[in-house]
Amino acid sequence: MITVRIFLRNGTVLPDIKCREFTLGRSNITGGITSYNIKGIEGPKPLHIDCNEIVAVYTMHRDEVDHG
Repeated sequence: MITVRIFLRNGTVLPDIKCREFTLGRSNITGGITSYNIKGIEGPKPLHIDCNEIVAVYTMHRDEVDHG
């Protein structure tokens, strides 16, 4: 299980996504994020994330997540 944090251009950090697998699609020309795929999600599920607004994606394994 991994935890994914998504940071948006406007400074918003989306709620953590807990899932089995998270992959990003990228443009071969610009390198920008064009799509995402989430498998085995637990808890709240994002309905839509505008890929043009994503500036960073950070993944953490279970032992790295802050439980405090």
